[in-house]
Amino acid sequence: MLGFTLLFVETSCKAEFISSTQRREGELRLQAGDTVVIEDQTGSCGENVSFYFVASTKKLTISGTGDMLNAETPNLYPWYEYAQSIQVIDVKEGVLSIGNRAFIGCIYVWLVRLPDGIQTIGTEAFFDCPNLQSITIPDSVTSIGDSAFVFCLDLTSFSIPRGLSEIGEFIFRECTSLESITIPENVQNINPSSFLGCSSLKDSEANAWFSSRFEVIYSKDLSRLVLVPNGMEGKLEIENLVTTISNFSFAGCSKLDSVTSQKELCLLEMNHLPNAQD
Repeated sequence: MLGFTLLFVETSCKAEFISSTQRREGELRLQAGDTVVIEDQTGSCGENVSFYFVASTKKLTISGTGDMLNAETPNLYPWYEYAQSIQVIDVKEGVLSIGNRAFIGCIYVWLVRLPDGIQTIGTEAFFDCPNLQSITIPDSVTSIGDSAFVFCLDLTSFSIPRGLSEIGEFIFRECTSLESITIPENVQNINPSSFLGCSSLKDSEANAWFSSRFEVIYSKDLSRLVLVPNGMEGKLEIENLVTTISNFSFAGCSKLDSVTSQKELCLLEMNHLPNAQD
């Protein structure tokens, strides 16, 4: 089984998802279920933002200035009816945000480009895009909404942009192929639920805000256990200085045989420790 490497580094590079199997743009993917034949489409998706979809290339381009439409439900986006025909999403410079739930159900999208200057990726923006292989996220992004990449099953790696200081709830939930993630020094808070169901996660290293002991992530002073990789196997002995177990720290750790602690923990922020032994 492939391992998951969690790397914390200082970088000025753009964040990028890269799959081991690359596809050239314009190389269309044939899919069973894409039986709807549509014409080219164009329209508005924000006050000063518009889109056009080219049926022959299956490419959706979003351009303009300012924020994209931020709809309450996916069906309010103009491309909802032909979401399964979209394979490439190209957002142009000047667009500042991706709306909440904008691309839910775009199950055949494999490539997404975001421009320098974009600031926000909304909640559940790419929820259930299982074929997404490559997405470039500029360092200008300061907010990634909860559950943004849930069920992106083909993602194998991800680099957090330098503008982000927190990794929120369930962002990468059930990204079962995710093998590595790069987190820069400015990230000060990691919600353990972000990696729930990332079953390939095994190894980890820490940055200035966190410590790593035998693949497990702790707070820098070792008083809080933050994250146990889902793919960790065997036995785990919790560090002696730990007084707090973060919520979801052990969620999805089905391969652990036992968890032991040398002293009584003062605070559990979770409902269940697998096979815990004091």
